Amino acid sequence: MNQYFLCPKCQKHLVKYSPEQFVCPKCRTIYGVAKKQQYTMRFINFVILAAMILGIAVGIINSFI
Repeated sequence: MNQYFLCPKCQKHLVKYSPEQFVCPKCRTIYGVAKKQQYTMRFINFVILAAMILGIAVGIINSFI
């Protein structure tokens, strides 16, 4: 799942500039990612991973039944 941010000024997709910064290719403004956003993205990725693992486990169990 790709996660992206939009520029508040021109609504273009921001490009990753460094692990904690994004730059807008149109208006050349650099934005930082807040710690709360980083934790939220990590939590969402964890939930998706857990759901995928659970789905695979259920599929394996169902193949034996």
